[in-house]
Amino acid sequence: MKFNLFWISLIVIAVSFPSICFSEQPDGRVWEFLGKDGGGSFWYYNKTNLTRSSDIVSVWTFMTVTGDVRKKMIKRFIKHNIKYQNFDHLKSFNEIDCRKKLIKEIEFTDYDDQGNVLDKYIYNKSGWNGIVSGSVFEKLYQKVCITQEKPIKKK
Repeated sequence: MKFNLFWISLIVIAVSFPSICFSEQPDGRVWEFLGKDGGGSFWYYNKTNLTRSSDIVSVWTFMTVTGDVRKKMIKRFIKHNIKYQNFDHLKSFNEIDCRKKLIKEIEFTDYDDQGNVLDKYIYNKSGWNGIVSGSVFEKLYQKVCITQEKPIKKK
């Protein structure tokens, strides 16, 4: 009986307070699912706002913060700022060099479970990094550089 009561209570909490259990899910009309990373976070990219300049594609990504990743990030950030106790997701702006298969992060913004900005970072001199085989960023590379179903906006 105690076992059933536990599960019923857990379900009631999850239904009543989904932000405790689940990160915000992005709008499917704008964000396309890329995959799940090794830490359990889900990644999406903005399929409606891609731009190309020569071999460089600019793209926004959205990462839900879930499970152990959420706990680790909250533990790391809460030392600096109590507002990170409700850290939920982040959006980042990246450039991908399609010819060289490189990626560069330009900026990212952390959000809480209510969609409020926790912090924003803009890199002035971010360097290019190789895209790791099998990673979420390789899937992003394949989506925006290799298999372009729709033409993207030119800068």
